[in-house]
Order: sequence, then structure tokens, then C-alpha cells
Amino acid sequence: MKKLISVILVSAMAVSMAACTTTGNGRKNNDRVQNDMGSKPEGAEPEFIETTAETEPTETSAAATTEATTEATTAATTTTAFSFGKASDYVYDARDDYKHLELYGQYHVPRVLLNSDYAAEMQREIDGCFAVYAEDIAEYGECHFSATKYAAYLTEGGILSVVFVECGEWDDDVYHIWNFDVITGRRVDNYNIATAAGIQDVRKAAMDAVQAYYNKQGFLKVEDYKLVSSDFDYVSDAVEYSFSEEMLYEDMPMGVRDDESVFFVTGIASIAGAEWYYHMIDAQGNDLYNDPAWVM
Repeated sequence: MKKLISVILVSAMAVSMAACTTTGNGRKNNDRVQNDMGSKPEGAEPEFIETTAETEPTETSAAATTEATTEATTAATTTTAFSFGKASDYVYDARDDYKHLELYGQYHVPRVLLNSDYAAEMQREIDGCFAVYAEDIAEYGECHFSATKYAAYLTEGGILSVVFVECGEWDDDVYHIWNFDVITGRRVDNYNIATAAGIQDVRKAAMDAVQAYYNKQGFLKVEDYKLVSSDFDYVSDAVEYSFSEEMLYEDMPMGVRDDESVFFVTGIASIAGAEWYYHMIDAQGNDLYNDPAWVM
């Protein structure tokens, strides 16, 4: 009878040990899942290298852990990189939609291949411009905006900036800008554009850009956003106004180019015609009217 009891106890212990082994592997697998989610169960055991029956469990060394982490990070960087393609994958020229108006001008029309309310809003705004052109042509036989052009930029981070310009006969161009997240089709605001470009203060960056633009022209000099000297005294008021909060502000018209450099659309003092006209300039004060991205 004692022998039988001993056999039963030995068997029970064997079953218990087997159960403990299963629970340990289950916990380790659970730890791995939780770690992937960014957290680890409270009181979880440290992980060990898988062993056979002949090998005692050995805790991973610090060197091995560091090497494995480095390899995993490198692999993640390599495998998670994603290309959004180029801007022309998302924007096409819909000039045929207004072919009937080309007797009066040369019109290029951006259409965005994104299905969102913001994309629909962009199309309505552009269509509204051409509705006015058609009315003017019907009434006067001509249209003040005898041409349109557009540019589209796409960053590696998936920000799509589209600029549509109504080209006036007197250099009084009108700019329209839309900035999209190509994944959601939604609007990207100035804060996120500035963040992508490493800019902390939109207004100051714009003021620096305008000042740089003026100083590149050669006929005037600006320091600390004030006109120091000019060949044309009558531009002083327009220069002062171009640095005002009415012209340069946190949510002003701006976008981002393929290389994630920002551009601003703002009023610049003019030495002829009107006191000022709108220009599209980059952060270094370069006028982008000759940017290769223009479709015109």
C-alpha cells in the first residue's frame, strides 16, 4: 500500500512540474506580446534563452541584448520606410474641363486624386474661379485672369501642398493654397507644416523671409524689419505694411516643398503699379516664380 501511495505521489509531482513548465513558456510568450504593445506585465520574469533538457536556462548577457536591440532597430528602420511617390501621383492637370475658355487664355487646373471633404472644397473653390471667368467672358468678351498655373509638392512625410495661381494682367496674381495629408486627405495646418520644417515661430520665419527678399533686390535695405534706405522713398509705407501682423501671421498662406522647406505667400512692396503685390517666396527670400514645379 505504501508503495502504491509513493507511485501516486511521484506521478502527481511529475504532472505538477509539467504544468509549471507550460505556465512559464506561456508567461514568456505573453511578455513578448505585451512588450510589442509598449508595456510589460507587472512582476513579469526576465526573459531567458530557450534551452533543451540538457542545458540550464541562461540569462541573456548585456552584450547580446545590446547587439540584438541594434539589429532589431536597424531592421525596423529598413523595413518601415515608406515612399509616398511623387506629387504627380496625386495631382493631374484637368485643363480639358475648361477647354472652351482657351480662346481667351491658357488655363491649367489642378485636380487632386484624394477622396475627402477638403479635396472637394478645393475643387469647388477652383470651379468657382472659372465660373467667374465664364461670366466675364460672356458679358465683356474677355477675362482679367487670362492664365492660370499650379505647382504641387510632396514631402517624404506625406504632406502634399498644391498652389493654384490666377495670373492677372497687371501682375496682380491671386494665390490659392491647400495642404493635404495624403493618407487621410485632410488639411494639414501651419503648425504641422512648420514642425516638419523645423520652424518654431511662423510669423518670425516669414518676417525673416520677407527681409531677405528685400535685401536681395538691391534697391533698398532692411534691418530688424525696418527700412534703412531705399532708391524709392515712396515705398516706405508699403515696406512697413509688409511686416505687419495683418500680412504676416501664424495661419498665413504657406506650404512646404518636396525637400520640406517652407514657402510663404505674402504681399511685397512694389516700385511700380500698385503699392504691393503678392509673391511666393521661400524661407531664404527667393522668389519662386521660376520654380520648376510650375505647370503653366
